[in-house]
Amino acid sequence: MKFDPQLTIAFNNSIPLEILELELCPTFVWEADTALYFNNKALLKKQGNEIYFGAVTHRSTKDLANAFGVGSANVVYLPFATDLRAQDVKQDKNICFIGSYFGSENVLIEEMPKMNYEEIRSVHSIFRQIERDPFTTKDILVDEYGLPPWLKNYYKKNLIHNLISNSVRAGILNELTDLDLQLYGSRDWVKVAYMSHELALCYHPEKVYSVKHNEDLYNSTKISINISHIQAVTGLPWRIRDIMATNSCLVSDDKEDLQVFNDFVKIPTYTDKYEARKLCKELLANEEWRREIVQGSQLAIESGHRFEHRLVILESLYGLKIVGSGEGSVLILDPAKFIHKSNTPWHVVRIVFMPNAKPAKISPFVMGLAWQATCLIPEQLSRKLFASVRKYASEYKGQRPVPIHPMDPPVSIIGDSSAFGPTVSSLEVSSLGTPAVKTKKGHGARFIAFLSKLVPKNFLRYAFRVMEEIAFVYEESHQK
Repeated sequence: MKFDPQLTIAFNNSIPLEILELELCPTFVWEADTALYFNNKALLKKQGNEIYFGAVTHRSTKDLANAFGVGSANVVYLPFATDLRAQDVKQDKNICFIGSYFGSENVLIEEMPKMNYEEIRSVHSIFRQIERDPFTTKDILVDEYGLPPWLKNYYKKNLIHNLISNSVRAGILNELTDLDLQLYGSRDWVKVAYMSHELALCYHPEKVYSVKHNEDLYNSTKISINISHIQAVTGLPWRIRDIMATNSCLVSDDKEDLQVFNDFVKIPTYTDKYEARKLCKELLANEEWRREIVQGSQLAIESGHRFEHRLVILESLYGLKIVGSGEGSVLILDPAKFIHKSNTPWHVVRIVFMPNAKPAKISPFVMGLAWQATCLIPEQLSRKLFASVRKYASEYKGQRPVPIHPMDPPVSIIGDSSAFGPTVSSLEVSSLGTPAVKTKKGHGARFIAFLSKLVPKNFLRYAFRVMEEIAFVYEESHQK
């Protein structure tokens, strides 16, 4: 089958640069989060009026135009839609929430021990301002609050926004644990045990990602709650319309854009965690009220919030026929086919990228927060790779692997990046996939050069693009 697309729809501009460079077809950049979270923003600014943007709130039509220097004609108001359907099934769950655990606790954990009380109170004021107005600029925070240098980088990466959103989300959900809350989402939800064991024990570890998964969960739940990220000042997350299309009763934080449904239904809303609890208790006790909300919600969705309603607008923009009468199809690409073409068994390798830190100073908690990326390489190759990592770890500075956590499977960390010589300050990849390493001396460069001969170039292209500091975590289960 020839790959000959007519249109690429990229949410948050999340699309590999290699696809964009091929210039196969026009790209429509649809807002899933605010422009704060878009990928390759510099490239979008260069492209300017060559592309169209889809804004999901009236506010963001102006925000997108300003962020990327495009005219108003290139920003189309195109709010989220849903393809979920109501199903007549038994509702055996009281309340459910499907969503992410944003984490980012390390923003404070790493820095607070270095601060005095006055500095802590100053940071508290900055967080309060961002919570009031998530779009407060860095310049305002510097001028009015004295944004400390260490916090500037966290602000740039939106980690402060994630931390605040996480605190709000966990606080609201914690009020619902005794009402038979069912919690679904990323595995990181187990970390909420540091705050509340009750909430952590509401978590379901099974993956929920498909239309059917969401449809089955919402239809079998009496109340489904929405708790927005703070960036959604007026807008509505995807789950709003998904819930409204099913037989579950939506309860949401109070958002201005909910008014679009007022001709059909008044969605019950809350402004704090105590109101959320009170509202859920009242709705659980009143089946008739829930039924009225569900019926009105479904009418609202059918009035103009299905994907076919949105795709018609894209048809007019690009002069394409997108909406068809038959069933669609989905092709899920297997990354392994693009990395390695052989029948060799595959083995999952976990790579953790961390700041320079001595092994003795890495606590199990900090390790638990480390960002993990999963890559696939052939099992035989992974054994060679692990053996070479061990060799280099012991050869330079006598570093030895140390356990990460007693609850983990046999996993070890190889010191810090200086175990391979001087700190590898940055890694870049040329268009041919060859790593260019910037180091003060040669040991680190020699290790990476050795690694580049061992690992397929496509694997290196993926891994090196996201590396800033290096620490390898490897699994020993296949080495015994």
